[in-house]
Amino acid sequence: MKPSQKQVNILYHSLQSRYDNAKLKRISNEANVFANYLNTLSGFTTIDAPHEVKHVGRVIVDGVLQLASDWNRQVGGTVRYITGVLSAATVSGFISFVQQHQRQPQTQFKVKNRETALLMVAQFFAGKGIETFDSLYKWLEPESNRDSLLTQNSGLQWGVFRIGNKTADYFRGLVGHWDAVAVDRGIRELLAAAKVISKFSNKYDYKEIRSIVQLTAVSHFDSRPLI
Repeated sequence: MKPSQKQVNILYHSLQSRYDNAKLKRISNEANVFANYLNTLSGFTTIDAPHEVKHVGRVIVDGVLQLASDWNRQVGGTVRYITGVLSAATVSGFISFVQQHQRQPQTQFKVKNRETALLMVAQFFAGKGIETFDSLYKWLEPESNRDSLLTQNSGLQWGVFRIGNKTADYFRGLVGHWDAVAVDRGIRELLAAAKVISKFSNKYDYKEIRSIVQLTAVSHFDSRPLI
């Protein structure tokens, strides 16, 4: 999804308020290095993000279950199933659906005892006054709200499920925010191949790496200097 100029300006302003000039210049230079590296890869191209289905249940299920090692085999079928349940497209509808599933677990909704985690996340959103997909999209836009999702701030944790930086950004991506970057192993390996980061050092923290990737994406259509 190509952002509007207003959205790009908002990102620039956010980065300028987060970092001092020296750090911002370093991150911007790393983004240029990464962009140049990607352009050397055979067959590398950019694609538009798929149109997001406005279904809250889809977002919650995918966000909670995506920690599985094989998304297509372990998560994809469940996400597709819940997307077809129209009554679960809102927060309250999804809560009712999961509670009914707990009473009648013989449905095709396979979550491997993750119902509690799903309900915790849904009830957290409900507590923020979120009901529809559009209200969830709007709520996830500010960085402060995104940060409030983190387990360290929200207390959302059940078994192995917890919300760290990657999962919080994954939720933002699921609703379609153009600047969402869930920094995973694949992104880190690409950055290491470009010699932007090393597998054996903590040169940049999570949000700094995310900023590098965001600026790399922006560089395809906006070449203004940040500082």
